[in-house]
Amino acid sequence: MGKRVVTLVTRVQARKDTVFSIRVLPRCRRCELFKICMGKLREGMRYRVLEVRNTKHVCPLINDYMYVALVEEMPVVLALEKGKAINGVTMQYSKNYCNEVRCAYYSYCVNNPILDGEKIKIGKLLKSIPCPRGLRLVLVEAEVLH
Repeated sequence: MGKRVVTLVTRVQARKDTVFSIRVLPRCRRCELFKICMGKLREGMRYRVLEVRNTKHVCPLINDYMYVALVEEMPVVLALEKGKAINGVTMQYSKNYCNEVRCAYYSYCVNNPILDGEKIKIGKLLKSIPCPRGLRLVLVEAEVLH
């Protein structure tokens, strides 16, 4: 089960089981609602709405209602070396550094939202993937441990 957070969601997102991710704009950081709205969320992570509450606030940037909601962080799909990809294992994450930007799996190695050194727990092993550099890689679902 991922980290649960109370946050604000848009009118469109304010439905149970809606999955969303955020993009923080510079003007959002100056907003008085930033701390409750996006302050506890991370760009690139996906979140699932568990519960929408009746309380709402007007977002001064989009000029529409934002609803208070309980959300849960979703697992991240990323590429790991086959020897490290063991279901249920907790480990310190190390990003794969790669210049093969045309590789279909590049984003799973380099552009995922998990930071170097963060602790993760490996969930499902999804599939083996080809690597142009010859590494033996596996796509996995992983949960960030907070």
